[in-house]
Amino acid sequence: MTMPTLPSPEQSAVVRRTPMISAVYAEQDPQIANPAETAGSLSPQAAPDGTPRRRRRRAALVIGVVAAVLLAAGVVTYLVRDDRRFDAVPPACETIQPFTGLLGVNYTLRQKGERNFACDLWLPRDHPAYRAAPKITFGFLLADDASDAADKLRLKPAPDVRALPGIGDEAYLQDRNVYFRVGNLAVAIFVFPNEVSNEDQVKAFATAVANHLKTL
Repeated sequence: MTMPTLPSPEQSAVVRRTPMISAVYAEQDPQIANPAETAGSLSPQAAPDGTPRRRRRRAALVIGVVAAVLLAAGVVTYLVRDDRRFDAVPPACETIQPFTGLLGVNYTLRQKGERNFACDLWLPRDHPAYRAAPKITFGFLLADDASDAADKLRLKPAPDVRALPGIGDEAYLQDRNVYFRVGNLAVAIFVFPNEVSNEDQVKAFATAVANHLKTL
């Protein structure tokens, strides 16, 4: 951030009325740290502190400083929030359940593993294509930060790998599988052969889940 320039004697009255600015200026010129000495150094011809012009200048300076502080705080908060958006992995089956209808089939959800980082989607037993195996597996991977998640997500260049804009912070399609990231949380959607849900349905499902994760 660019440091403010030293005030002229005519501006010193504004400095002494704003302690935050006075502290900043004091690092450049210790004489300005003492409001009384600063005020005494004004020449007799200096405009009195109470004039409308000086009051407007003082108000504008205060507003500018407050706005800059709030903006900087907001940017830092946003960057930290995006870098480590998640401290823990959400429960996989519970997270995706509201959006499975976008896949075009009434899948049965089964938790995969004890920690619920992944969820298997099975066809109903009465479905013509039913087999005793999941058709889709959805899984989370929690990374240390957004950069680490991006590294884990990034696929080696291949003819069947392409970017999918509009899904999370970044997303890719490889063959039938979709991979995307929201902050420091990476997601994989594995669609097994003889799929029932088509590519457009899987992408619509991935988009809805990604948008939901951004609200958590």
